[in-house]
Amino acid sequence: MICDYNECTGCGACVNVCPKKCITLKPDIYGEDHPIIDNDNCIHCNKCINSCPNNTMAEFNKPIKVYAAWTKNIEYRKNCASGGIGAALAEWCVSNGGVAYGVTYNECFLPVFYGAKDKQEIENFKGSKYVQASTGDIFNDVKKSLCKASTPVVFFGTPCQIAGLYNVVGKDHKNLITVEL
Repeated sequence: MICDYNECTGCGACVNVCPKKCITLKPDIYGEDHPIIDNDNCIHCNKCINSCPNNTMAEFNKPIKVYAAWTKNIEYRKNCASGGIGAALAEWCVSNGGVAYGVTYNECFLPVFYGAKDKQEIENFKGSKYVQASTGDIFNDVKKSLCKASTPVVFFGTPCQIAGLYNVVGKDHKNLITVEL
């Protein structure tokens, strides 16, 4: 067991750090994702346990700065949630050679994370999706993007997904912007 079943948020950090790729997230009877471990392939390295936000002490800090904004782009405000600022931030990121990570719907209309590298791909992020989306292997993808020294990366997610992301990639990335929904 990685963490207490009732505390698991299905963030996917455990899936992303497993060196043997023997952890998958499967929905329970309520549709909530929980990790399933293939014990035959598990090497008991405990990376999954150590990456779980429920097993680490949360660092509570007061915000250094708080901003409120909306975009001046009227079309963004019409088609986006939260005043279009998310779309504007994602557009800034990809315009500067970076990757914006957000939620889109897959072919089965399930919410999943995706990395956008151009303005056209950002269109998939627009609109409210205040749901727990499947992270899949996205934290590892973010980690690869962060390896490019000056590449800006923006990640939009729920607080538990952001905590899982930081447990996988670390907190010392000046080019990483996270936006909690």
